[in-house]
Amino acid sequence: MNQINMLRINGLKSYIEDTEIKLNNLNVFSGVNSVGKSTAIQSLLLLKLLFDNFRETSREVSETYLNSEKFGLELGTYEKIITGNNDHFEIGLNNLTFKIVKKEKDSLKVSTEIGIHNFDNQINIVDNRFYYLSAERIGPRNYQKIDSLGIENCGIRGENSFHILNKYADDIVDEGLLYDKTATRSEKTLKKQTETWLNSFFEGVEFSSTLDTALRLVKLEVKQKNHDMGYVSLNNVGFGLSYVLPIILTCLISEENSLIIVENPEAHLHPKGQSLLGQFLAQVSSSHRQVIIETHSEHVINGMRLYYLKKKMDEDSLVINFFSIEDGRTKVSRIPLNNRLELLEWPDDFFDQQENDLKNMRIIRRNYD
Repeated sequence: MNQINMLRINGLKSYIEDTEIKLNNLNVFSGVNSVGKSTAIQSLLLLKLLFDNFRETSREVSETYLNSEKFGLELGTYEKIITGNNDHFEIGLNNLTFKIVKKEKDSLKVSTEIGIHNFDNQINIVDNRFYYLSAERIGPRNYQKIDSLGIENCGIRGENSFHILNKYADDIVDEGLLYDKTATRSEKTLKKQTETWLNSFFEGVEFSSTLDTALRLVKLEVKQKNHDMGYVSLNNVGFGLSYVLPIILTCLISEENSLIIVENPEAHLHPKGQSLLGQFLAQVSSSHRQVIIETHSEHVINGMRLYYLKKKMDEDSLVINFFSIEDGRTKVSRIPLNNRLELLEWPDDFFDQQENDLKNMRIIRRNYD
């Protein structure tokens, strides 16, 4: 199974001209707001919908809606996302280019000729081993509803996390994803590994889940040993656990050669937790999985760099893409790393706000004198 080595976008929203985004095992999309990071992810989600339609229908021309609940895609109408006077936009993967056009008389639907490429489904995004977690994940809940007992992922907002943890609690996790120093078989189960990884963020976490098939509900409670409160609702432990749980679960249930996309993994986590999550995601990507992260956290990135440094991994497999706007157009540049995982370039607005604020405070203090 081949991973995506290059994503190319042309004519979509702020991608006014042909723009290449290099990818490898572990990929970071960084940059200030409204510079095209989400559009890059949306282009992958749109292609995934088109691939799924092709697999379901086997028609040469595949079609899908610009607004889809499946991946929470909300692109609006075709006329609002196309640039200039173009009658199409293009999305490229590796050496393939897909021309996306509006469905005749329907500005909410697009199509592309997938069959003409005659590829053999060997790109990971085409396969069913595809996982996407939106930035808009759900917060603490007492219960989660089960739409189908056959669901095999956490959902795009983590809405199936309780069900996944309950259904696959005793399944053995892939060796490459196990927490360091895991020894016995009982420690390798999904429930135990989820608890063990979460203990990095929240000390002494233990889960208890209950399935009510008649009501189609799964109840999940958590106990923290150092709080002496017994099992309580996730409502009693804050947002951080609820936001990071689907990330940990999604990665632990993923198969080799999966593509995993996570938006804003750092949400509601302390900087220490953000760094630990970066290290976890780096381990996931080193276990024959491709990971794409959109983040505003230098702590997540530093955690990834730390893991690479500790494990003496090839720096080329970690790609930090910096997105910016120049003359109204998205520009994407890769920030190079050396074998010591040091950043060799530091563009403006790349996690430099702390230094800028400290500099401005020094100037103000001098004026006090």
